[in-house]
Amino acid sequence: MRKTQKGFAVLIGAQRVSVSRYESGSVEPGAPVLWKLYHLAEKDEKEAIEQALKFRLGADLTGQNVLVDATLGDLEQMVNFEGRLDAIHSFNPNKRKDFARFISEVSTLLETCESIDSSLIEIVKLWRNHSVDPHARDLFRQAASYLRVGLHQADGEDEHASVKTNARPGDLLE
Repeated sequence: MRKTQKGFAVLIGAQRVSVSRYESGSVEPGAPVLWKLYHLAEKDEKEAIEQALKFRLGADLTGQNVLVDATLGDLEQMVNFEGRLDAIHSFNPNKRKDFARFISEVSTLLETCESIDSSLIEIVKLWRNHSVDPHARDLFRQAASYLRVGLHQADGEDEHASVKTNARPGDLLE
């Protein structure tokens, strides 16, 4: 590309010092930078950058060193999602950690389950619509405790070893 570090930094929307760190290997570029690099790359460079992007997204979204198996369209959506996570992180670092844990669980779910029960989708929709309500948050916690106890009992585990709750099935419907 025959650019100076400053010129290249402008091209990818970064600072010159960041480009220097990328070149030296002291810092790895994030997914948004890798996405820009992919689109700027020559044909013979694209495959390596795509692989780096897939590993970066895997690490960012799951917290593990995994390769995301995705199409370019899916990668674009993930990069956009990663950008939204960065925006959330700049506002509230704790939210990013919670979202990363959620994404990790969803990733595992998608890898291990053949189907998703509609009740799980309904629970996620209910959370989206009511998560700001403290009473609704309490109901979700009670439901999780109730399920945890019931599943431990179904698995033959000692119910005293699990978290106790005074939630009853009827409480969850109120």
